[in-house]
Amino acid sequence: VCLKYGIGVLPYSPLAGGFLTGKYRRNQALPSGVRVDGNKQRMSKQNFDLVEKLIEIAQRHDSTPTRVALAWLLAQPFVSAPIIGANNTGQLADSMGATALGLSEEEIGEISDVAIWEKSRTDREA
Repeated sequence: VCLKYGIGVLPYSPLAGGFLTGKYRRNQALPSGVRVDGNKQRMSKQNFDLVEKLIEIAQRHDSTPTRVALAWLLAQPFVSAPIIGANNTGQLADSMGATALGLSEEEIGEISDVAIWEKSRTDREA
């Protein structure tokens, strides 16, 4: 719909409250921090698959999952600009690095194949 009518999207919380940064890992203890409770709802097989794909692609580029996630968003034709929320200058610099990360069409497709979010929230198994 947005593409059809030329409407840009400004994704809010594009890193899913820090979940897509790679600090939450399947079968590992949860990190301490203010967003752990808010991210428990995101602990699904599909979402951990996405995090693992972001990490895999980040390693190919000697980069970070944060940059890969944001670069993927920026590659979407309907996204004008993601609204990031950095808690410190390091997080801000990491996020800004997404603008210089060139993902291939193949990598964008790899992420897209995994990033199709479920409409229902029934997939709770990690």
